[in-house]
Amino acid sequence: MTSLGYKPIDVDNHYYEPLDAFTRHLDKKFKHRGVQMLTDGRHTYAVIGERVNHFIPNPTFDPIIVPGCLDLLFRGEVPEGVDPASLMKVERLADHPEYQNRDARIAVMDSQGIETVFMLPTFACGVEEALKHDIEATMASVHAFNLWLDEDWGFDRPDHRIIAAPIISLADPEKAVDEVEFVLARGAKLVLVRPARCRCGQTAVVGRSGPRSGVGPAGRGGRASGLSSQRQRLSADRRDVGRQVDLRGVRCQGPVGRGAAR
Repeated sequence: MTSLGYKPIDVDNHYYEPLDAFTRHLDKKFKHRGVQMLTDGRHTYAVIGERVNHFIPNPTFDPIIVPGCLDLLFRGEVPEGVDPASLMKVERLADHPEYQNRDARIAVMDSQGIETVFMLPTFACGVEEALKHDIEATMASVHAFNLWLDEDWGFDRPDHRIIAAPIISLADPEKAVDEVEFVLARGAKLVLVRPARCRCGQTAVVGRSGPRSGVGPAGRGGRASGLSSQRQRLSADRRDVGRQVDLRGVRCQGPVGRGAAR
């Protein structure tokens, strides 16, 4: 068999974000408008835009589901007489540092014979939707997250083992271009754009050949999904972008403990 000269490349790896992924670098003026992690002493809750968010019911990811344990359920092949709930298996997060640590993940990649992975978020996938009525907080939160991502995982470090995708929100087209240029300057090779309409009234536009959504290449020649070349057109399509809902007076909803409601 002819050797390919390289090992497999996995384009769908995920990490589990630590509790400070959105807060470590967040501008202090967005402390209550962005992502907060609050506890009542027993449970930890994600509070986004001053509302409890259940996109990830347990944002600590501890315990975490065992990979593959629900395979039969998702395939629709649960044996007759077997309770689907019995398939669920969990384990402690501390037993798997590779879920949150770059060096540990590379060690696992080595054991699996994988050369490179594209690294994508988990909890972060629900943040933009939760903040869609506060564009300013959305852009600030995404920027803070991207700083964390580059700090902990690296967009593309010299070993090229992990290619992590920073998030680009099109809620504010001008700031989206700025963010693309920011992550490119830090070595990003791809970006993540959620497959949904933004409040400027346009479907996420990625690439030069037409409208698409999802993960877009950020090669130096392509200017990260072509966003830089679309600055004027996207800006013209902003329409009611500035119509934000003021959530500063909204109290947190749900059992989040004393520190949650201001």
